[in-house]
Amino acid sequence: MKHVAAGIKYLHEKGIAHRDIKPENIVMSHGVGKLCDFGWAAICTERRKTYCGTFDYVAPEILEGTEYDMSVDLWCLGVLAFELLAGKAPFYHISRK
Repeated sequence: MKHVAAGIKYLHEKGIAHRDIKPENIVMSHGVGKLCDFGWAAICTERRKTYCGTFDYVAPEILEGTEYDMSVDLWCLGVLAFELLAGKAPFYHISRK
């Protein structure tokens, strides 16, 4: 989590939102977690409205189609932390009906 949070902080300092943080987009190299797959990443100096991300991790603003900023990555980070602790995404039961 520490490495992923540091990666998000770095991106946000550069004005970039990753918008698809999930276990599949994190690689480990010599004990260091690194973000990868920047297919949904975007410069986010203004609020955006693009629908993107992975359903289990995506922030409510994106699902609702309202404007959002880089803070959507923090939602993903929280979902990721939950999944690493609990062994499943927090909304697994909702998305699998």
